[in-house]
Amino acid sequence: MSSGEFNTFSTRPMDRKINFHAVREGDFVVADYSPELPYVATMGLFTCKAIAVHSRESGRGLLAHLSHTRMLDFDIERLVRQFGDGFEAATVQIVQTQQSQDEVKWPSSDTIAEELSRYAPASIAIDRNTEGREIRGVALDLADGILYELDNETADVWHGSVDFSGTTPISPQFSAFKSR
Repeated sequence: MSSGEFNTFSTRPMDRKINFHAVREGDFVVADYSPELPYVATMGLFTCKAIAVHSRESGRGLLAHLSHTRMLDFDIERLVRQFGDGFEAATVQIVQTQQSQDEVKWPSSDTIAEELSRYAPASIAIDRNTEGREIRGVALDLADGILYELDNETADVWHGSVDFSGTTPISPQFSAFKSR
């Protein structure tokens, strides 16, 4: 599958306070919509990629902060399995910032999309960072699957209460934060 076969999109800027499940680098969170914590968010994307999966039917979402990886196929399979039933009806969005020259440890968005396409989600879209941001953050709205851009410089506008309790390493043996 070539990169031209994936839809492209651009995130929208967040302009209001949000309460969210936080995702650390190298981790992911699977959550169902709730009025108390309606978003899943991650910050600090540089060469890392964000992978957002959302099912409109169930209100379930997954947000992964994919850091360097040694086994992309294993990592993607784990994310799909943890998302649970309904992955085939889910939309997938991949957010990139910069691309490392070492595509073995830092896979491209197209490589990630190709691996995800093996599990046949309803759609896959890539935000290719056409604005040229150096570091990014994103928030997935669990109610409707819209992905928002989070800007560190405007954190006072969007930063509400944060829950770190659901964060799980993507690759437990290579977790960036083993001492939690």
